Amino acid sequence: MATVYDLLTSLYGEDQYFRAFCKKFPQTFEFSKRVKVIPWKEEFAIADHHPEVVDAIKELENALEKGLITEVEFFEKVKEVHSGGVVSKTQAIAFNEKKEVSFREKKPSLFEILHELGHVYFNVTDKVWNSVYSGGESLFWLIITGKFEGNEETVKSYLKFLKTADESPQKAQNLLNEAAKNVARKYGIPVKNALGLCLWSGFIPSQKANVAHLDPQELPDELSQVDCWEIVANLIEGTKYGETLWKEYLKELINLVQRRNQLKRSLRIV
Repeated sequence: MATVYDLLTSLYGEDQYFRAFCKKFPQTFEFSKRVKVIPWKEEFAIADHHPEVVDAIKELENALEKGLITEVEFFEKVKEVHSGGVVSKTQAIAFNEKKEVSFREKKPSLFEILHELGHVYFNVTDKVWNSVYSGGESLFWLIITGKFEGNEETVKSYLKFLKTADESPQKAQNLLNEAAKNVARKYGIPVKNALGLCLWSGFIPSQKANVAHLDPQELPDELSQVDCWEIVANLIEGTKYGETLWKEYLKELINLVQRRNQLKRSLRIV
């Protein structure tokens, strides 16, 4: 039976992003040899919502790229096939415990393959992995594309923080505040916590709009679970677009998680 390794090397052996992946995530690449690719079954299509609409829009996109229709015609035809509501098509699925993945198409995209491989290697759910939610996959691709330095341990630390934000917002709040304070000290910014650094950068979480008028020094330490997720989403987006302060904040947050993990391990050893 074919493995993810076989699929990657046969389809994307010369791809620049595949080569970057191999270099920056060597353990994950080696692990791909142990992940089997099983045949697709209709029962795997758990997220299908009018998949025929997805197929129709894809055909229109191909026609537009080939110059067979104009942009105006494209949007008119999209309105005809998509009258509104949720549409989606399950392209792949991962079975973490079994170390198996399956793809709907014979030639899945590199993004789809690495998405499912990441699910299995890091053994995480979609909520903390999917880039749609600023999950670990977001950082994974920032590293592959050279916008952030890191490896498997970097992504694991980020995933650990996301799980903390999901299970214990209070702990996530403390980490975000401490990381923000360290970054502010490094750059001489007169703020004392996460909200202060966010406001200094021109962003305030949606649930804290009522305190946006305050002086950065007067902003409270308290963060809700929604606040934590919104701040992390901005860290990812800011890093993606090369904003230094957000990148440094993300780096410090991950370093903080790693330092605490190392401390816990050393205490257990003692």
